[in-house]
Amino acid sequence: MRFVGPLLNALAAPDPGIPWDRLRDGKVLVATSGTVFTQSSKRLRALTAALADSDWTMILATGRVPVAALGVLPPAVIAHQWIPQSTVLRHADAFLTHGGMNSVLEAIACGVPMLVRPQSAEQRTTARRLEALGVARLVSRRLDLRQQIDDIAEDRHVGASVKQLQQSVLSAPTADDAAEQLLSLAEVDRSVEPVTLRRQNRYGRRRCHNGGEPW
Repeated sequence: MRFVGPLLNALAAPDPGIPWDRLRDGKVLVATSGTVFTQSSKRLRALTAALADSDWTMILATGRVPVAALGVLPPAVIAHQWIPQSTVLRHADAFLTHGGMNSVLEAIACGVPMLVRPQSAEQRTTARRLEALGVARLVSRRLDLRQQIDDIAEDRHVGASVKQLQQSVLSAPTADDAAEQLLSLAEVDRSVEPVTLRRQNRYGRRRCHNGGEPW
């Protein structure tokens, strides 16, 4: 078994009109909840209220919740249903995330500390591992959210840990390297036409997937 680094920017969302000039100065928080689980508009409104009148600019991805459902947004909040996450993370000082593996790897690749609010058993396992590595913290319902965001962004130990892990991720083999390794392991001559895959059904007859009888 050989490991490779994350597949970055392969499925980047189009730019919905993010005012990039606003991300050049001050602190930037990126907040997303992934594509599988849907946040309620009530929870998203509470999140935007937590950042109102703060010195943060928040880029919020609302997912399946229409932005209009959040009502009037504080000036510090820029909300879109979908955002080019890996691009926005390059401007971020902190990342509020559900802890999906794609989001986690993009944040590490960009050197961004995380606050994790997991929504599944897998994401809870990932969050605990990130916390053990010193690059993230689990969101606590007992503590003020804005204070938790401030703390994770200002923690020098977390910053140093995520930068160290970032170097490991960025130095890992790429998807192109993985393809070359697969070709090498299979000892395939790329000039040769692919071989038709065949198998036998329960009656002993052979079926192929690219012609003749169906699977």
